[in-house]
This record gives sequence, structure tokens and C-alpha cells, in this order.
Amino acid sequence: MQQAVDQRLTIGAVLALLRNEFPDADVTISKIRFLEAEGLVEPGRTPTGYRKFSTADVDRLRYTLRMQRDHFLPLKVIREHLDKIDRGFEPPTVAENAPRVVVDETADDAIPAPSLSSVRSTVTMSLTDLAEQVEMSVPEVVELRQMKLIAPLPGTDEYGVDAVEVARGIAVLTQFGIEARHLRPVMNAADRQVQLISNLLGPKLAGSDAQAADEVRDEAQELAKELLRLQSTVMRTILAEEFGSPK
Repeated sequence: MQQAVDQRLTIGAVLALLRNEFPDADVTISKIRFLEAEGLVEPGRTPTGYRKFSTADVDRLRYTLRMQRDHFLPLKVIREHLDKIDRGFEPPTVAENAPRVVVDETADDAIPAPSLSSVRSTVTMSLTDLAEQVEMSVPEVVELRQMKLIAPLPGTDEYGVDAVEVARGIAVLTQFGIEARHLRPVMNAADRQVQLISNLLGPKLAGSDAQAADEVRDEAQELAKELLRLQSTVMRTILAEEFGSPK
């Protein structure tokens, strides 16, 4: 029994475990490191500096991912929950009517499938609330809007799930020293890929009925997913050439 208690997992083993339990959460090694940097988990270290995660560490990561997925809680609030748990108290009850993230269940393997479903617009929030959700300052979020990296929903001053996901992704990238201004090429590349899809499939929408339009949208999502898969493979190949393959 003592051996099981003292068992520690590498970050790769933790990643495999969490990806299996949270297939739609886009768990990566970078995300685990980010959660560590934000104080959600404090793994031990080997003499050579490698992270080793205890069962309690993995449970904290599970709790964090579950609260993000099911209740859209910001890390600051999740950290407060974990502090209460550490002191032996029950974590606060999260209201069932709290904003919840709509998870895209069409993901295949590690490539998220872009969703055109209207259900992604059911969660909306103000710019101030968005800043709190992603733990950025309001001026930082305003800058993202001014740079057109995020935008409110059409005809409103409210922001949807997509804007939150973009802002959260940018917040993670800033931990690596990447600034918002560096991301314009990424957005431009996405625009070009969407334009490619539009040029291919847009003519099919002309004069189509509702069922045919749905089929075109499904085809657009599938094409977007395959473009992302290709992009991921190309990046992996180039990274291997630049930094060497993992051993």
C-alpha cells in the first residue's frame, strides 16, 4: 500500500491519463505546465529537474479541468476551491445555472473540429467578464479587440465561447513570451484557410434548400478539420527538423 501512495508519475504519463479522461479539453504538456505556473498544482522534482506528479497532484488537475469544462470557472476561483480543499473544507457549490462551456463533441483524435453549431452562442458575457474568465486585465482584452484577434457577437457588445477560447489561448502563449502583436500572422493564415474553403464550397450554397445547406456546412467543418490535421503534421515535421525528434 505504501508503494502505491509513494508512486509518482511523469508529466507524459499524466498527460496520457488526463487526455483519456478529458478528451475534449485539449490537454497538452504546455497546459499542464501553465496550470503549474498558475499555482494549481505543485509537482515534485527529481534531482535532474524532471517533474513527478503524485496522486494528489493528478486529482488537483482533474478538479481544475472539470471545473473549467463543466462550469467555466476562471483559474483564480478554482485556486480558491483547491485552497479550501487543502484546509480540509468542502469546496463551494457551483450553481447549476452558472455559465457552462459548450463542448464540441465532434473532435477526432487530437484535432479539434471547428463547429458551426449555433449552440456555441448560448454562452455570452461582457468584456469585463471575459477578462476575468481568462485572467487578463481589461486593457489587455481591449487590446485584443482593437487588434481584431477577438470580436463581440454580431450586433452586440457580448462575447461568445470562441472569443473566450481565443483569449485564453493567447493568455497561455504569453507565458512563453509571445505577445498578442505576434499573432497577426496566425490569424491571417486562418483567414486564408477559411477563404479557401469558402471558394470551394460557397457556390454550393447558392439556391440550396435547408438540407443541402446543412450538408455544405458539414462538409466545410470536415474540410477545416483536415486542413488543421495537415497543418499539425507539417508543423510537427518542421519542428522535428529544427529541434530533433523526441527520444
